[in-house]
Amino acid sequence: MMDLLRLCRLYYSIPMALTFTLTVYYARGGQMEDQWWPLALATVALGMVIAAAYVLNDVLDIFVDRINAPKRPLAANRVSRKAATILAICLGLIGILLGCYGAALVWRLWFGYTLSTVVVGLLFYDLFSKRLGIGKQWFVATLMTCIYPLALAQADGARGSRAWPLLTFAIWMFVSTYAFELLKDLRDREGDAQAMGKLNLIQRYPLFWQKVASALIVTGGIALMVAMRLGMGTIYALGVFACLIPTIIFVIRVTDIQKKIRLLYMEFILVGILTTLDVIVYGF
Repeated sequence: MMDLLRLCRLYYSIPMALTFTLTVYYARGGQMEDQWWPLALATVALGMVIAAAYVLNDVLDIFVDRINAPKRPLAANRVSRKAATILAICLGLIGILLGCYGAALVWRLWFGYTLSTVVVGLLFYDLFSKRLGIGKQWFVATLMTCIYPLALAQADGARGSRAWPLLTFAIWMFVSTYAFELLKDLRDREGDAQAMGKLNLIQRYPLFWQKVASALIVTGGIALMVAMRLGMGTIYALGVFACLIPTIIFVIRVTDIQKKIRLLYMEFILVGILTTLDVIVYGF
């Protein structure tokens, strides 16, 4: 059971789903009324769809993972491919049904359509990620940033004093996810090249792409600072200068790629905490 849960990457899927919840709250300007139950369904649905995508990715990339990450449940043969495939299908189907049901409760049909499009995108990525080359990072960043159009579809648009910061957060999400995926591919470049039998541009020029990742992380930091001028409160502003900017500096200065990845993940979590605390204290 624990190995099946590990396949779901809960440390990714849960924060992503909660980011969607917070974004809907921002987009509606805090005016939730009878929206909490449909939002809860939509959040669970999105979390299940994301978890399904991670499980399916491990099923399809098992041969690469045996080189890059041999301790993962599938690569280490602690879970069978059949069991993992069944889990991915169940999570995906239940997630889609829950999402469409929650959307129908409040006539947010665009959420159902958008979620289905995201599912197709995730399936395409899982099937062809190793063949996308340098387009892989762009594709993942686009899928991640789909959290925002999903939230706007669920919220029926954006309103209130905190609507504009959502634009800068979407920019931050895109460039930071792009950098995150670059760093992961740089970490795994030797195993990926061995599994695919050829080098792509990232594997050929790792130092250049590390610089690209650093530039993207800085761009994301600028977007976070712009959000301060577009309606965010004091707690968020203090957090940017006290926590986020130092974290970004550490990410750029650290030479070990695995540490960079962990620090960038910490940045994602910090942004979620700060944006939640800020709206709890100051409201709309």
